[in-house]
Amino acid sequence: MVYPIAVSFYVGSGFNALLDARIAGLDKVLLALFIVWATDSGAYLAGRRFGTRKLAPTISPNKTIEGALGGILSAMLVTSIFVFFDAAVAAPHSQWLLVIYSIFFSLAGQFGDLVESAIKRHYGVKDSGKFIPGHGGVLDRFDSLLFVFPLMRVLGLF
Repeated sequence: MVYPIAVSFYVGSGFNALLDARIAGLDKVLLALFIVWATDSGAYLAGRRFGTRKLAPTISPNKTIEGALGGILSAMLVTSIFVFFDAAVAAPHSQWLLVIYSIFFSLAGQFGDLVESAIKRHYGVKDSGKFIPGHGGVLDRFDSLLFVFPLMRVLGLF
């Protein structure tokens, strides 16, 4: 009984924050996308190269602590580059504070991925749907963003 309610809140609040981000400006949406993509790519590359310690072996056995740290560093780098080209994206905060915030956005994205993995394990499914062939379902593509967008709203970026 708790899982359906929690999943509904998880999806609903995330997509609601996505709408707020869209209204705040395309640059905020792009920043979130770049942070999530950089986190995923950096975590994958660092995890493959340096990963030895498992992050959450029962939920997602291939994720490593080293990969998670690589994801955070990648997110910080991409945010720094993004802010260099679009300083206004940081408003109303300083550009460097946004780079610090990217640590929390990266962590939120990784947490979102783990939450979605836990939900799939609970229900005994590999993908959250077949809408996007070869990439799992819609939630498999948006799981990280469903935590990043609400955090961006809480931190006052929109």
